[in-house]
Amino acid sequence: MGEDFDRAGITSTRIEDLFITYANIFRELRTHLIFNLPISLYYSSKAPQLPFANDCSFVLPDTPVFRQDHTPNEKGRAALQTVLEARMEATLFEQNQ
Repeated sequence: MGEDFDRAGITSTRIEDLFITYANIFRELRTHLIFNLPISLYYSSKAPQLPFANDCSFVLPDTPVFRQDHTPNEKGRAALQTVLEARMEATLFEQNQ
């Protein structure tokens, strides 16, 4: 899983280098990957060069797991847990993880 590529201090050139210039790295991996790509890259003219198949690429809304006051957002956490449990065994995690 990779995210926060659109944070301040990470230039668009670096992001393009990772996902466009060195795309072969991701193409050659035999694993499932989850990336939170900057939306500006996903909808840019360079998007067709991304190393991910269109049928495996989805735009998902950000699911909040904390509120602005830093308290847990139980509804968002429950939604995320449902998605994760559909993809992996819940017993892989310790209780309350």
